[in-house]
Amino acid sequence: MTNHRVVFQPSGRQGTVAEGTTLLDAARRLGVDVDSICGGRQTCGKCKILVENGEFAKYALESSAAHLSSADATETDYFAHHGGMPNGARLSCAACISGDVLVTVPPESQSHRQIIRKTATERVIEVDPTVRQVFVEVEQHELGARKGDWERLQEALAREWDFQNLHIDLQALRRLGPALKSGKHRITVVVWNDAEVIDVQPGYHEGVYGLAVDVGSTTVAAHLCDLRTGAV
Repeated sequence: MTNHRVVFQPSGRQGTVAEGTTLLDAARRLGVDVDSICGGRQTCGKCKILVENGEFAKYALESSAAHLSSADATETDYFAHHGGMPNGARLSCAACISGDVLVTVPPESQSHRQIIRKTATERVIEVDPTVRQVFVEVEQHELGARKGDWERLQEALAREWDFQNLHIDLQALRRLGPALKSGKHRITVVVWNDAEVIDVQPGYHEGVYGLAVDVGSTTVAAHLCDLRTGAV
């Protein structure tokens, strides 16, 4: 089996992966934070990266966009509906490695990006929320099968997102059956602390928010925060 080198910027993480590996899978194996909530279905666009072209003496490799598989119809259609495909841009879940590549992960695609809030002082904040949204496709129920909706959802979350030993909130469990039916077994799941499913929604959704509250001696301040990007 042919192997190729892949280097990710700005982290500098690098390694060797088998030909045909997607950039998203390579990033996960090398511990690179690349955002993705659709499970590699080319739906959310959060895993967009930039492929560098040229010779890079620092890494002793020659990188080229031609060292990746061509964009398929789904990826091309995604970029067509989102302002076109910038030079070097690819969805890492769709691009398969066929040669050495140097890849830049832009800030908006980093799942644990650092942001600076400028008020009285500057502080670096790591965005690592307790609540996450993930998109999964659950196997349909088969006549005579003994697995319920929750058991099949657990299997899908373990298979696609490596969640293990999850619990589910009672209200979320009550909504699970209707959500699976309405979403044709494709649902968005909200997971708290990698331990409990607290909500389910039919189809693909994005947008999970938290409230940051500062209780002072004379005033109370609250800010609504996007838990994925850190935006206030």
